[in-house]
Amino acid sequence: MQSIHSKWILISLFLAVMLCSLVVPMSAQEQFGTVAGIVKDSSGAVIPSVAVTVKNKDTNRAVTRQSRGDGSYTIPDIEPGHYSLLFEKTGFTRSEVPEIQVVVGRTTTVDVALTVGAVQEM
Repeated sequence: MQSIHSKWILISLFLAVMLCSLVVPMSAQEQFGTVAGIVKDSSGAVIPSVAVTVKNKDTNRAVTRQSRGDGSYTIPDIEPGHYSLLFEKTGFTRSEVPEIQVVVGRTTTVDVALTVGAVQEM
């Protein structure tokens, strides 16, 4: 009887430790949000290598990432707050989204279509 009781105590203790170890990483991940989307041209074709800048409107802190080959971009680990987004690529007119809100634990999706810019002669 003593050994069965001891086994249940050990199992309960093990499960409690495992639950606690799962809670800590989950709470650490819930401090930031993510901004993501797809950049296309006016015909709907994806545009790779677009500079995507997310700028905090309160602190002016900015982070820039490049869109991938499929036109998608992801900017993780963004503190919650109000931001603007800027999309830039040579040959295209730059585009700005003046106001987005980043929320803890959520992905804010912003898809954008860039228009072809004027060709400049040298």
